[in-house]
Amino acid sequence: MLIQLLITVVAGGIMWFVAHQIAPVGREIPFGRAIFTVILICFGSEAAEHWLRPVIGYWTYGVEFAGSAIIVMLFLQLTFWRSLLAVVVFWAVFVAGIIFVGVVGRQHADIQPNQRASGKGGIPSLLAIERARPALPEHNRSTWNL
Repeated sequence: MLIQLLITVVAGGIMWFVAHQIAPVGREIPFGRAIFTVILICFGSEAAEHWLRPVIGYWTYGVEFAGSAIIVMLFLQLTFWRSLLAVVVFWAVFVAGIIFVGVVGRQHADIQPNQRASGKGGIPSLLAIERARPALPEHNRSTWNL
């Protein structure tokens, strides 16, 4: 739930920034309205996937894109061409972010358990920390005679 909220706020921030840059001079776009617009776009996309995908197949993406442009036009009060450009930039940034997260996640998924252990000469990785074991063997130093 927290991850979905974070993704929604980030997506709303992206939409706000894009709409703010594309809006006419002097037009203010409220951040809350941008987040609400992204939530409506997500609901519309899910509804299209659920009800239209079995009927029209992959043409659903075109319907989602057109619906997103209409939602942006209505709720952010942009002209048609500006809302279309905002949706194109928004989806491009969103898809690029998904691809980036997938590539970075795949690179960190190949880490062997002993390869990067924290505190024992390895470099800690946030994605591999739960399965990390010490890179060097533990020694019982209480039996050493120094």
